[in-house]
Amino acid sequence: MDTAEKKLSMFRMIDSLKGKRLEEAYEHMLVFFNSKEEKNTIKVGLENSENERNYTDEEVLNEAREKISKLFK
Repeated sequence: MDTAEKKLSMFRMIDSLKGKRLEEAYEHMLVFFNSKEEKNTIKVGLENSENERNYTDEEVLNEAREKISKLFK
């Protein structure tokens, strides 16, 4: 099964869900996608710390503000 077939199969499975089963699948997918992203973020943070690339609270807040402001342009 190639990538396109896998995506189509997943779509069909999700599309067939109703009510509580759909809600449960949605919650599981959120955990899957978020945990993958969180793991990567933690890995980068640890690597930065080991390489003494640390950021002040102010630097982090400024970067977050800049990224958020770009989302709403």
